[in-house]
Amino acid sequence: MTPQSVGEIDNYACSPHKSNRGPAVALGLLALVVSTFLSVVPAHAERFYIKRYNRRVNVTPSSFRSQTLDREVRYSIYLPPGYFDDESATFPVIYYLHGFDTKGIAYLDWLKWRLDEALDAMIASGESREMIVVMPECFGTGLVVNWGRPPPPKAPPLLTFPFRLLRGALRSIDDPTYLGTFLYIHRWDLTRSDYADFLTGEFVRHIEDTYRVASGKDSRALCGFSTGGFSALSIALRNPGLFDSVSAHAPMLVSGSPFSSNAGEMFVEFDPDTEDFIPQRFTINILRRIFINEETWRANNPIDLAREQRGAGMSVYIDVAEGDKRRYDAGAKELVSALRENGAKVRFNIVEGLAPASSHTYPGFLNGKIIARHAEGKSEKELRTIYGWKNIRELINPDVQRIKHSLTFHSQEFANGRSMNSSPAAAY
Repeated sequence: MTPQSVGEIDNYACSPHKSNRGPAVALGLLALVVSTFLSVVPAHAERFYIKRYNRRVNVTPSSFRSQTLDREVRYSIYLPPGYFDDESATFPVIYYLHGFDTKGIAYLDWLKWRLDEALDAMIASGESREMIVVMPECFGTGLVVNWGRPPPPKAPPLLTFPFRLLRGALRSIDDPTYLGTFLYIHRWDLTRSDYADFLTGEFVRHIEDTYRVASGKDSRALCGFSTGGFSALSIALRNPGLFDSVSAHAPMLVSGSPFSSNAGEMFVEFDPDTEDFIPQRFTINILRRIFINEETWRANNPIDLAREQRGAGMSVYIDVAEGDKRRYDAGAKELVSALRENGAKVRFNIVEGLAPASSHTYPGFLNGKIIARHAEGKSEKELRTIYGWKNIRELINPDVQRIKHSLTFHSQEFANGRSMNSSPAAAY
């Protein structure tokens, strides 16, 4: 089955022709139009991407209507070369969750940073088996969790509205990020929905029904970056029977709670102007609006889940920057320790050699060769002006190109599975 693509590809959408010769003829024409449509879309998609990116790609943006969320959900999907060579082959799949997103297009990061080229090269060299990679839209926050539910109001909303408005105004004066959080959340229309249940249920079924995915737990994995790393770890620990393995790059990990009185001491960010750590108020406010209460936070926080003896026998890969500017490296160490105590198989890497306290968003998803090509002959000032890049030497440092590590990790874990019926596993 061919997915319905978005963007310019939608220009090829067709509708069935009407006919006066009865339902049979109408159905026949409909079948003809649909078959023609399905044959045209892939060819047009290839032309579309050659024109847009001046190269052939194995990544296609698609969407489908979610009944659970009652909205259109976008995603991009990488299909390995063998997917087109052997129509009977099935492949394992990685569900890759992006991080905090200010533009709403982070689900295209796999395409934006040419990671299809990186995986193509790894497959060709035998470093990785052939895999499907799906990056679903994780909306603005990158947090794929079951949102908390506010307690039922004790008084009619119309009566409490003036008081809530006054309280919000006073809080916004004291903390401007409070109002910013409110506007940000509503900008994305993030109603209180069970996003984690959507991903593990409806979305997984959609992918497995639409593409040639090998069946069973041994053919599914989760990966995520930053808030997406938090989500991947949380979902994996809450659903041990659903995924083969999980990996996380610079995951948002804090042992404390955003609802505690000292949240401002735990959720921090390094401020280069003061050369000190300051409270990460915007993040605290977002987490409070999403999780509502301490109970929901602890039910989703990977560190708390690991303390509940979750993760026994699970295969986990985590990397984080040394001296993460939000101190997520300390949370990662705490999670790794708890997982290992539970009997999980954990690979943990601390990325060293980066500038102290400036490294949460180390470019683990960037292609160093591409960056070096753009940087050639340009000064630091030009690169900052054109691309917003700073410390270009760190960006092209091969030690921080971490995505390859999680891909090889999942490839090896898939190779150890028993339900695979796709191409042979690569040797390591």
